[in-house]
Amino acid sequence: MSSGDQVDDGIVAAAAAAKTYEVELPEWLGGSVVEIDSQLADLLLLGLFTFVLFFLTDPFRIIEKVDERLVRLYKAPEKSAVQGRKVFCIVNPTSGNKNGKWQYAKVAFPLLRSAGATVDMVMTKSTEHVTELGESMGKAYKDGDKDAFPDGGVLVMGGDGTFFEVINGIISGLTGGSMDLDKDGARKVLETLRIAHIPVGTSNGIARTTECATAYEAISQLIAGDGEGNNTSHLDLAAVDLEFAEGSKEQTSTKRRIYDVMCTSVGFVCDYNDLTEYRWRFLGKTLKETLALLTLFALRRVVKARLLVRPCELSKEQRLELATKHGYNDTAELSEAAGHPGWLEIPGPFVLITWTTLSWIANDSCFAPETGFGDGQATVVAMNANNSRWQMMRAAMAFEKGDAGKLPLVQMYRVREMKILPSTPLPVDTTGSIVKNVKSINVKILPKAVQYLRNPSLPVT
Repeated sequence: MSSGDQVDDGIVAAAAAAKTYEVELPEWLGGSVVEIDSQLADLLLLGLFTFVLFFLTDPFRIIEKVDERLVRLYKAPEKSAVQGRKVFCIVNPTSGNKNGKWQYAKVAFPLLRSAGATVDMVMTKSTEHVTELGESMGKAYKDGDKDAFPDGGVLVMGGDGTFFEVINGIISGLTGGSMDLDKDGARKVLETLRIAHIPVGTSNGIARTTECATAYEAISQLIAGDGEGNNTSHLDLAAVDLEFAEGSKEQTSTKRRIYDVMCTSVGFVCDYNDLTEYRWRFLGKTLKETLALLTLFALRRVVKARLLVRPCELSKEQRLELATKHGYNDTAELSEAAGHPGWLEIPGPFVLITWTTLSWIANDSCFAPETGFGDGQATVVAMNANNSRWQMMRAAMAFEKGDAGKLPLVQMYRVREMKILPSTPLPVDTTGSIVKNVKSINVKILPKAVQYLRNPSLPVT
């Protein structure tokens, strides 16, 4: 037998020894059964392992090395907005990719020090610790310590949820736990607070609205300001009043007020955050986000609730521009809510309801284009339940570019107040913090509630 025949026989034998697997595709891919041999299966597994290793864990620290190089090349502006000021950094070491400690030591501290700031820092130990830090600052200021709010500002290095906890902690301290900003001039005191979110978390919607994707970009922007030493604009907050169903195990009282810094949601967004930030947090970012989307598309949970709004006062030209550019709906098309004078009703049922005071609710989700920082306006986004899963997928992809408002199943309204009255108690998400067993939700805009550190001359996206 020739050597060529031996090689051919070897190939045939190897092919015969290779195992095959039958894989049934899901219905949305045709539902057919395909055969995959063991060699192809091994290649697919190798590809998946490579993807997880290099794209989720960043083993060569490529992102960190880029930031380190930028810091080494950084030169502070002559008119630094933090020159001679005291800055207090609250660092969450477990947010996002758990590199908050590194971002402070290698990015935040050297940048701020080179710009002439005095820097203090505390590393958080838990969610409760974050709230306690804010509460101690608010209480100290209320008791007469004016240095409790540093003149250079408070930099919250973490995710949107960390920023939310700090703000609510400060308000709790200022109000003695009542969360009522109308008492004892607490609202006026809060307006003197200078604060910024430094994106070290997973979503980073607040920073994304200011075009800051990294800690380096956010800190260098607040150092530079507008070039004349001014680095503050205003940030709207929202007062969220929740009423709980009787017998709720999670709450000690039937009512609670919190202050939202970005978005309040029921339905799809709330369920997504519950899966990615709590139940499946141990999974890699890409894996948990993909699984969460597929799970929620399959379940397609419907929210049966009355959705009531009080609209913003917009001119005819403003309404036309918003409708033409981004697909905003006109509240003039809505009917008055029965039993609720002064309110308009958006007809349901829904798969998603989100209130937001910012354009971006995550670094890849633009729910409300051109919703500014301190314009005193919020946007309610509602997705009707009378649509297919495929249409929901289209909307999810459109949110990435801010084009979802142009789809028929998505409604967007500019409002100043919102009320949700569900038929049965449900969970509510407020900037990543999920509260369960809620039977009534009322959200109201608080214009220009705090001073936010950024370049005020730059527009928000």
